[in-house]
Parts: sequence; structure tokens; C-alpha cells
Amino acid sequence: MRVAQGKRILIDHHVYDGQIFDLAHVFVKASSSAEITWDLLRAMGAEIDLEIAEPLYVGLVQDTGSFSYNSTSVKTHRMAAEFLEAGVDPYKIWKRLNCQKPFGRVRLMGENIARIRLEEGGRLASVKVDLAFLKERNGEIRDAFEVVNHFLTIKGVEVGVLGLQIASDKSKFSLRATGPHDVCKIAQEFGGGGHRYAAGFTVSGPGIDVAFDRVMERVRREFGGGSSRRGGADA
Repeated sequence: MRVAQGKRILIDHHVYDGQIFDLAHVFVKASSSAEITWDLLRAMGAEIDLEIAEPLYVGLVQDTGSFSYNSTSVKTHRMAAEFLEAGVDPYKIWKRLNCQKPFGRVRLMGENIARIRLEEGGRLASVKVDLAFLKERNGEIRDAFEVVNHFLTIKGVEVGVLGLQIASDKSKFSLRATGPHDVCKIAQEFGGGGHRYAAGFTVSGPGIDVAFDRVMERVRREFGGGSSRRGGADA
């Protein structure tokens, strides 16, 4: 394997404290990595033409949840306006991002939504997806992530947890939150990171069942509860 000889630079808006990159250009208050890139390009005097504007617009839409996350600002919309002035077609981008899912992937998402569990009076939503479940449905690991975007659409839910088995002894967790909860803090306790309302981490060692129970026990403490407060309803 060839190793790149040049400097490695990270441009991101997620919390980062690793040593992989030679320079980490990180601003966690930015709405998106696209915003940071846009600032750098403007500082260098670059012209924002369609070739540059289109991928930046895609990054902006994806990182802001189509301008719905709390990181969305006046600056975010001004950027979007500049990209549209450069020729970006919002409808074309929306269609490419949202209307190209294979039927099997949509069906798997529906099954996972049906398996969401509610706890803590409906404030905590979760779903656990293991490899056996995916194999039975001819699904792939990447197909199961999408359910995480549906937790907060449920009325009353404040925190959502997706536990996804990615190997026999490795599980990936994605957390979403609203209101007073800081899921980035929880993710950091497990060696991960992200944003206050969207974070993730990977647990290695135990199987998905043990890992999921540990994570849920920690998340329940956000609500002042523990295992005794388990036993929500199916959603």
C-alpha cells in the first residue's frame, strides 16, 4: 500500500482530537464542512462557479439536515443563495439525494422503523440491528443506518439510539437528540464524538447484545433512570 507523501489536512466541523492529520482545520460551530471550505475558498479569492457550488451545496444540505438542524444560520442560507446564483438546481439535487433508493433498502428501513422501542415515557427511542437480521433480509450494513433519521420525527422523543452490529465483536452506535440532552458527551465516554445533537462511536469486544445493554444503561441515566425504568412500548 502506498502512503501519501503530502501533508494531510482535515477540514471538518466535528470534534476531533486524533493525531492522524498534520493539520486539523476544525470549527465545531460551523453548520457544515462545506461552510468551512466555502470560507477558505473565499479567503483565497476563488470564484464560486457551478462546478464548485454544486458539491458544496450537497454538503451543506446533508450536514444541516436540509437546513433543519440548530446549526443552520443566516450565513447558511446566504451560502445556499450564492450557490443557487451560481446555477445549482435544488430540485435536481433533492431528487438525486432522496429518490434513488432500491426497494429492498426502503423495505428494510420500514422494518427497522417498526422495531423501534420507546422508553422513559416515550422520550427515548432505540433499535438494535444485528447481522443475522440483515442476512435474513439480504440487507447490507450501510442500508440500516437510515433509521436513525426517523427517531426524532416521533412526537415526544428526545433521544434516539441505533445499535448496529458491523462484525461479530464490533458494533456501531449512532445517537440523535433534541432539547437538553448532549449525546456528544455520551459518545465521547465511549471513545467517539460528533455534535451535541448528533454523535456516534464504535464498541469493540462484546457482542451486540451486551454492547447495546451497556449503551442503553448509560443513555437512561440522561433521564435519571436505569434498568428499572425499562419496558417501553413498541412504536
